[in-house]
This record gives sequence, C-alpha cells and structure tokens, in this order.
Amino acid sequence: KKNRVDLNGIWKIRLLDLPRNPKKKTFITGGMRTIKVRDFLQEESHYGEAHRFFEENFDDSDWYHTIIPSPVRYRLKERTICSRAGEAWFRRTFFLEKKDPEIRYILKFEKINDKAVVYINGRKAGSHTNVRTPSWFLFGSGADERFELDVTEQVRTGKNQISVKAYSPAYGRTGIIAPVWLELLPRVYADHILVTPQETKKALSLRAFFENTTGRTIPLAVSVQLQPWKSERYLRGKWQAETISLSTIQLPPGKSEQRFEVPMKEIHRWSPENPQLYHLRLLNSDGKLLGQERFGYRTITVGKNSFLLNGIPFYLRGENVMLAAYQCPGEKEFFSELGVLNAGGCLTRYLTEYKAAGYNLMRLHMTCAPDLYYD
Repeated sequence: KKNRVDLNGIWKIRLLDLPRNPKKKTFITGGMRTIKVRDFLQEESHYGEAHRFFEENFDDSDWYHTIIPSPVRYRLKERTICSRAGEAWFRRTFFLEKKDPEIRYILKFEKINDKAVVYINGRKAGSHTNVRTPSWFLFGSGADERFELDVTEQVRTGKNQISVKAYSPAYGRTGIIAPVWLELLPRVYADHILVTPQETKKALSLRAFFENTTGRTIPLAVSVQLQPWKSERYLRGKWQAETISLSTIQLPPGKSEQRFEVPMKEIHRWSPENPQLYHLRLLNSDGKLLGQERFGYRTITVGKNSFLLNGIPFYLRGENVMLAAYQCPGEKEFFSELGVLNAGGCLTRYLTEYKAAGYNLMRLHMTCAPDLYYD
C-alpha cells in the first residue's frame, strides 16, 4: 500500500576475509572456572574505501552476484572468496522515472550486521552501527535494528547507483540480512500511527508520529478513513468504508506526536479464528494521504483463571522457535536465510504447519522477524 522502490533481489558483492585478532578473545564464566570460547573478533578494514568501491562508475564486472536479503555466509560454490567474511561491499542500480521536488526519498534497511556505510551515486548518504555489540553466543546475529537515511539530495531522475559497506567483528556474520527499499514520502507525513481500541467509548485512540519538512508551522485539517484491508492474499472484510472528520491542528516543523480520538459506527473484531483487519488512512483536506496503518480491533485483559480476548477466555498454546534455524519445517531454506523471502512458500508452509499442530502463539528466540513473517 506504500509508495516504494523495492531494492531486494540481485546485487553485486565483494567479500573481504578479515584476519582475526588473536589479542581479542571472548570468554564465558560459569561455575568455578572461565572458559575461552572463541577467537572471533575481526578488525574493520578500509580496503574498499581505498579502492573506491563506492564510486558510481567503479568497475564491478568481476564481482559475484548475491541475493539480498541474505547473510554473506550463504553458501557460495566459489572457493576463491570467503563464504564467512566479516566485511562485504554490495552494489546495485535502481531507476526513478522522475524526481519530484515535493517528495522525500527515504532509504530504509530492516537489518544489517553490524555496521553499515551507505553511498548513493558516489556520495556518502550516512552510516549506522548497531547499539548491541556482538556477544560470544549471538555473534552479531541478534542485533535487530532498523534504520533509515534521507537520500533526497543524493538521488536523481533516471539511473541511480547504491553502494553499501557492511562490517561485523563477529566472524562470518555480516551482510544485508533483511529487506531494503526506497520509500517515497510527501513533505508532511505520519511515518507511523499507533492504534489503540477504546472499548468503553466504541472508538479508536490514535497517536500519529508526524514529520513536517516544510520548515514552518502549518494548519492541517485531518480526517480518517476506515475500510476493510484488502490484498492479494487477504479478502475477508466485506463492510462499507467510513470517513470521519477530525480536528484541525497546527503542525510544527520537524517531528511531533499528534493524538486523535476516532468514533466508530460499527466494530469488526479480530480473533485467530476470524482475523478481521482494518485499513486506516489518515487524509488531509484535499484527500491526500498523510499516513496509513493496518490493524485488528481486539482487547486483551486478564481474567480470574485465564486471559480474555475480546472478553472471552483464551488459552495460549505456544512454542519457542528460532526463525532461520534448525527447528523450522523446511530448515534448509530457512538456515540459508532465504526464509525472509518466503522462497518456495517456505515461510507460509512453516506457519501453516505450526497452526495445524494446535499452536496459537510463537516466541521468536534471539531475533526479530521481518515484516513478511507477520503478513
């Protein structure tokens, strides 16, 4: 439903096999003794910068191809490059039909281990380092941090080139391991909206997180459209859409939070048996989109002997699973990390088989799932 340029798929890759630092060791203490676990720390190099890997016209014709998203430890047949590199460079091109001066171009990454430096058309767009440092056990794979860069100044009409350096001190755990895309947003937009049911009021409470890049305070008349969510895989909702006018606000420049209360004529509740979903669209006075969210209307409370879902006793039957690990049905696809792309329908099959076994709850161990998992 969002205006995006998908950057998943085939990229060029150059892996750098960094020497491990024998002076930096990782230890775990248990009981009466301390055990050395692994010499796994690698020092970041500046080989790519020195050889100008980020330049727009750099010759990458002898680089290998890889699938994004995936870690660089994805099985590579070529023995001349390291399949567990700690540092990698990625390159690809993308196209914009026309650069719109009223649009902001935001480059979004769901996850890169552990440090990323991004270039657009040979110019540095920004960098990000995960807050959580690699541990002896996680080796960086547990650092699930989304980040975004405003690349409005760097992109242009026509062909664009993106280069990404990824580095992790944990041996063999770097890479662009979750989806990446370019999002096209208006100059005034609600990046996300927190929707909370107000059961007693038969209403919704909204917390809209706006970004106003006009540089000035502007009046903004806001309305909300509620309609059934529809997609290729989801066609459950059959009710009529309704539009509710809200107040006019004075939106300050920069980032701000605005709160609204939305009365509802009719409520269609979500449950595991009947997962009704709403599509909420926040509009301005001209009917242009300010922001949108998908949500289910449901309440969860604690009863005397059980949890209550929409006021009805609800018993959780759950499993602790490790996404992209050995426990998953079709583990080969998942362990190669192709599960994030639902390759061959493996992610759909995985969830369907757990549900068929009677589970209604899953705890994801050590990692956060990509958006596709929740879809």
